[in-house]
Amino acid sequence: MSTRFLAVSEPSKEIGEELAALVPSNPFHTLRYIEAQRLLGSKAWVLALAQDGSIISGCTAFLRSGLVNRALEIVSLPTPHDPETFWRGLLTFCRRSGISYLEANSFGSPPVTIPHLRDEIRRRTRSEHVLQ
Repeated sequence: MSTRFLAVSEPSKEIGEELAALVPSNPFHTLRYIEAQRLLGSKAWVLALAQDGSIISGCTAFLRSGLVNRALEIVSLPTPHDPETFWRGLLTFCRRSGISYLEANSFGSPPVTIPHLRDEIRRRTRSEHVLQ
């Protein structure tokens, strides 16, 4: 069982539902959030790891293009089963897609470690509190 990185542009309802089912408590991995970001002018992506044709971890990402830059924002990172494959795949995707600015956040994520990335500009430590 090899793990592979997937980057799905404008994900279908089925892929969106598969992603949302992985962490049902995460509001940033839902079809409603994808649609809200589309209405704001972003192109939606699902970035995921798959095994045997099924998504085992993943997240939504949103692409915005300007006159000079192409920015990819991940609001809520997944906890990848294979972090090396996820990060290698993400960086390859960014390079091939001409992404000049990657913002990787962990809002609503389970605890996740973001590796130090080449050409990293800024990193912030933050805490998140969950209220009942």
